[in-house]
Amino acid sequence: MVQTLPQTSRKPTTSQNLTLTARTSNPKDLSSLAREIRAAILRDVEDPRTRQLGARIVSTYNVTARDQRGLARAVQLHAQKIKFFREYPEVIAAPWVTDNWGIGDCDDKSRMIAAIMKSFRIPVRLVFVTFKKKAGMTVSHVFPEIQLGASWLPAESVQPWPLGKDPIEMLQRKGLPFTSFKVDI
Repeated sequence: MVQTLPQTSRKPTTSQNLTLTARTSNPKDLSSLAREIRAAILRDVEDPRTRQLGARIVSTYNVTARDQRGLARAVQLHAQKIKFFREYPEVIAAPWVTDNWGIGDCDDKSRMIAAIMKSFRIPVRLVFVTFKKKAGMTVSHVFPEIQLGASWLPAESVQPWPLGKDPIEMLQRKGLPFTSFKVDI
């Protein structure tokens, strides 16, 4: 189901942002959601609104030319400033929609980071993880990893962590059992 939503007053109305699109999704499992998000990111990369959002972030955070690490950190910081909001049912929102709304869950924020980084031709992948909290509740999470040189750096967007702090390492340190898989974008 595709919904066309009116422009909010958060940004000035232009011919490029008169409408926003988002849709609800009910994936049967985390692998299905991963495929759906990957396909959406590949479409986002080709949309000029993704590049426009990336350019605004570059300007806002004063990222210097060719500073891939600076760009990654700026995009991560921008996503971290968006209020985390758990969704049910799942809403699959484009990066410019998440930015405009100012809210999103981990997959919305990860999609934003991944699409912007990929639009700047920087390799990115998503890490999907499922774990049980100590209270027995099962939790799923996704975060992007950005390749800078030979290293893949986690870019957690829900927690106010620095570039490179790894949610998987946090789970290991806490002794929480988990499963994870990675999806190249």
